[in-house]
Amino acid sequence: MPPDTPRVPGRVVAGRAKRVSGCAITITAGTEVGHSDGTYSHWNGYKVDIALSTCIQNYISSHFAYVGYISGFGYQYRSASGNLYTKEGSHWDILYYTCGC
Repeated sequence: MPPDTPRVPGRVVAGRAKRVSGCAITITAGTEVGHSDGTYSHWNGYKVDIALSTCIQNYISSHFAYVGYISGFGYQYRSASGNLYTKEGSHWDILYYTCGC
């Protein structure tokens, strides 16, 4: 992604995800201190964590391509837009490369 590509606040994309999936979305982490740094990080606004739910699990696993188990992280899925959804045990860690879901 080019450096001039705008980042979209997690709450905006989570709101879109709620409309598309029909699931309740609870954001559990965003840009607060305590996350690792890096270009595509929570701190820089590219990642958001959401709470687990059966509705979210069913939507992600039926609409996105299963990537596999990523050792040390969890089960990962990729949306058609390239965004990554990783089930990290207690939450979903979502990496938004684009503002699409």
